[in-house]
Amino acid sequence: MAATIRVVIAQELGMLDTHAVARITGMSEVTLHRWRMGGSGPPFVRMGRSVRYHPSHVERWALDNTCNPLPARGGQGNSDRYL
Repeated sequence: MAATIRVVIAQELGMLDTHAVARITGMSEVTLHRWRMGGSGPPFVRMGRSVRYHPSHVERWALDNTCNPLPARGGQGNSDRYL
């Protein structure tokens, strides 16, 4: 009964389960689990044995982890310098 109540609360708050976040990010559920255990990945909320994610936290995590590609070799300027 308590687990059912937690799921209803999470749904009412618009929170996402691991399956939904895996679908959205293109990562596997196993990868998300490993990230949680290692202290990385998007912030999550543990509700008993359930794990939920705020959509805005997943979005912020994705934006914070956006990388810009290095310039192509042979392009303009000093593109032969790699970081």
